[in-house]
Amino acid sequence: MNEVQKKRVELMKENIVDACRSKGISVEDLLEAIINLLGKEPPPGHTPETTSKPKTEAKKSIEYRIMKLFREIGIPVNIKGYEYIKESIIYVLEKGNVAVTKELYPYVAKKYGTTSSRVERAIRHAIIVAWNRGNPDVLEKYFGFTIDPAKNQPTNSEFIYMIAEVLKIHAI
Repeated sequence: MNEVQKKRVELMKENIVDACRSKGISVEDLLEAIINLLGKEPPPGHTPETTSKPKTEAKKSIEYRIMKLFREIGIPVNIKGYEYIKESIIYVLEKGNVAVTKELYPYVAKKYGTTSSRVERAIRHAIIVAWNRGNPDVLEKYFGFTIDPAKNQPTNSEFIYMIAEVLKIHAI
């Protein structure tokens, strides 16, 4: 590798670390996710050790399945709604049927240090992006005829509950 390539790689590493920190993801968790995606053992001296709060294997599995589904649907990872929807789905899977505006949004807002209205707006934005940029065949596969044709896209609660239902039924 020449000097320019080395500098680019170093800059990429710094950007990845900064992105992980801003999203509350430890670098070790990121490394573990990459290793799992590649299906390989970690390189010597790079055994992931959880430095953030420990997660159960079941929760990691659910998060992985949600991330895989989001990628397929077309929700970009770089928007806030991505994390808010992911957290909302996990909450719904754990608690069952909850009041979205009265319980779910306040829970997510408190966890991320924001307001319920910002959570609602970010989730709506993520759904709009998925509907505008996502693969129509994939959206049809998961949402089918459950969406009001006049609105063209699901409401926040329809989206959250439909994805939660898909995760319960299918081993994605």
